[in-house]
Amino acid sequence: MNALARRTLHILLVDDNPDDRIMVRGKLRANIHQKYRFTECGTATEAMEWLNSNAFPDCMILDMHMPNM
Repeated sequence: MNALARRTLHILLVDDNPDDRIMVRGKLRANIHQKYRFTECGTATEAMEWLNSNAFPDCMILDMHMPNM
């Protein structure tokens, strides 16, 4: 088992549609055999504020069609 498989990945999910966030979480849980945790943001401003005050996540999933993205 490699080092990446042993640690928990941190995923930042940015989407203004709660239903889309639920769908992404469900797809990842069904298809990724890796420990991970989500941080969710509903606006670009919220995501930027989170990024400015926290360590960077391992992966970011962004809705590029959101306002101000």
